[in-house]
Amino acid sequence: MAGLMADDSQLWVTMLQQSTQHAPLLQIPAALTQMAQAPVPSVLENCLPDPIGSLGAGVAIAVLLMIAVGTGAWMLAGIPEAASPTLLLLPGGSRPGTAAISTVSSPLLRRRGRRLDALEGLRTVLVMYIVIYHVRWALPPLMAPWFQTGHWAVQFFFVLSGFVAACAHEATSGTQPIGKDAARTMAVRRLTRLCLPYFIALLGVAAVVAFRGGGEPFLAWPIQALMLQSLMPVKVCGPLDVGHWSQNFLPFAANGEGWFVSAILMTSLCFPLLHNARPRGGFTHTLIAFFFIVFMRSVPTALTMAGWCPFDTYTFAPVRLLEFASGVLSAQLYKEKPAWLSDFAGWHWVFDASLLCAVVPVWLLGSWHTWAVCEGNHGDYFLTAAFCLTCFAARGISEQQGDVPEEEKSTWGELRHCSPLAGLLSSWFLVAPAMYSYQAYVYQEIFMAMLTQLPHAAILQYWWFPVPCTWVAAALSVHLLEEPLRRAVEARIKAARHLSLSK
Repeated sequence: MAGLMADDSQLWVTMLQQSTQHAPLLQIPAALTQMAQAPVPSVLENCLPDPIGSLGAGVAIAVLLMIAVGTGAWMLAGIPEAASPTLLLLPGGSRPGTAAISTVSSPLLRRRGRRLDALEGLRTVLVMYIVIYHVRWALPPLMAPWFQTGHWAVQFFFVLSGFVAACAHEATSGTQPIGKDAARTMAVRRLTRLCLPYFIALLGVAAVVAFRGGGEPFLAWPIQALMLQSLMPVKVCGPLDVGHWSQNFLPFAANGEGWFVSAILMTSLCFPLLHNARPRGGFTHTLIAFFFIVFMRSVPTALTMAGWCPFDTYTFAPVRLLEFASGVLSAQLYKEKPAWLSDFAGWHWVFDASLLCAVVPVWLLGSWHTWAVCEGNHGDYFLTAAFCLTCFAARGISEQQGDVPEEEKSTWGELRHCSPLAGLLSSWFLVAPAMYSYQAYVYQEIFMAMLTQLPHAAILQYWWFPVPCTWVAAALSVHLLEEPLRRAVEARIKAARHLSLSK
């Protein structure tokens, strides 16, 4: 490596930068960037000005904003229900119940002891896949071909989030509309669930960036602290950080995985509105609304491919809201399903078939050059409906589990006679780590950034380093930090509710 000429190293840097769009942590080792003699490239057109002049200032502002967000959530948790108007977010309906989006990552849904284990296991597998996908540039030759397409998995998590939100509300409050008090409680719980690991990850990335230098655009750090980057799919003017893959694209700068947290938060905050605006005409009306939402999700894809979309929609929260909404509607479809589906016993086979169907568009579209050159700008493989069917079938499996005798169950899967994929994904060794999957996702860039500081030969040898580290950090975060915080917030919410009832 030391024998590379300056011109060759600069060419290598340029080629890697051009190939890293939406590919987290394809960073350039510091030694190679220092060898490059050409001026640092900059973004000068169609960009936002960067008002922050240094990494230190950007991180300092970000820390203050993190404190403000945490303080705001804590204050919201202490507001008695009587202090908020009991008017519904939409007119009409009865007094709202105390619905809540589930803040416990495993199990996804508890009702009469039933769990969506197949979805839990699938979540573990997909997060592991994404973590390895993000280091695909350093994988051994035998593994690399299997981890070259990763954007399709992101659609599953937005669908799953909407599906779980609807199922959790149904389990606690049935079909009751969601009022402002309940919506505020949901927002507090969601912030409690998402913010602490996200803030820790952002500061961890900042520490690595401070060590290697760079960190542009500096505006990204306070924007990420406010979790607004999914609403700002733009580039920031100024020099490029050649040690990072974002190329000054605001949602990917700083902690590049943070855009997902921002988008999940924005879509989750919309759940009360989506729930109160849901179709009320039965299965047929809900099905029509579902297909309309799925169709609308494909519109940004078509516009991007035609060159008519002026910005990158991959990270744009309003587009991801359509996937979230489809998950909400799929949960309602299950509740309103016709009687002939209630006795259907083959949901585990439907679950397997839905996952196999997802393979087809990923393989076909990944081989289509016209698609491949712009797929990173929309991230759509038309899998929203397929993943809704996956969630639908997983709930069908959970309903069947409640009526199965214990002797028909096994430690491998919930059902001894379950289909191959459903049985495998329901196994304890995939379900158990699912409670750490969100944390593993947000912490991965810390360890990937550390990996890229090694010499090139060491990077290729220790490519696996971020994988166990991010899961260990996730487990420590959950048990040592997040669970105590969650209990404190729940106690504050409970105390505020008791205060409200005592008045």
